[in-house]
Amino acid sequence: MISILPEFDDQIRPDRAALLVIDMQNDFCADGGYLQKERGYNVDFAKGVAANIQTAATAARAAGMPVVWIRSIYDFKYLAAPHIVKRG
Repeated sequence: MISILPEFDDQIRPDRAALLVIDMQNDFCADGGYLQKERGYNVDFAKGVAANIQTAATAARAAGMPVVWIRSIYDFKYLAAPHIVKRG
């Protein structure tokens, strides 16, 4: 039987874990960023996501866990040919 662990500290071991936040960048999440400006995507959802990530980051730090922010670089000089074609 699977038991549900309701508390954050019960779910993970802070001494052996880190919170990774992937690609919370203006291009993906901000009004006027690439996805909204160039692709016409609605990024209104991102404010709620950012608030949830901030809550998770605060809890992780309080538990002694590192918070690592990962940022992808989409400069053409770093992209493989298929990605360049896709970006147009």
